[in-house]
Amino acid sequence: LLNPLDAQHHLRSDDVSIPFREGVVLDKPTKPERGSLCDVGLEKELELEDKIQLPAATRVTVEITNLGENSKRYRGKLSSARKVREKTGKYWGYSVKLATSLKEVLDRKKFDVIIGTSPRGEPVTNMFLNTLNDM
Repeated sequence: LLNPLDAQHHLRSDDVSIPFREGVVLDKPTKPERGSLCDVGLEKELELEDKIQLPAATRVTVEITNLGENSKRYRGKLSSARKVREKTGKYWGYSVKLATSLKEVLDRKKFDVIIGTSPRGEPVTNMFLNTLNDM
């Protein structure tokens, strides 16, 4: 188990200083005229104001619109990492793309950073230590 990263988009359960959250759609039935229910890491579930039913386990970014203490659930609307950055100026996570080959990665040239991994890889420290030993 790793220590928490403490990234800006990994808010603690009592931190509502930023009205945005990452969450997951719950597998709970709702009425057709209501939005999906989400777990966004707060003490209550969040009901989406968007009147669409999303598949359970879908990852979502939401903007919280109502934290009413007397209500059964919080309310919010679908958002995006881009909107969070525009409205708050804060870093809000990264996206991951899976390529099927190294050629696909190099041909695309659409990545800011490329991190390659392999189960047959060698620790990078071994490469640097060998280089230093050869000097």
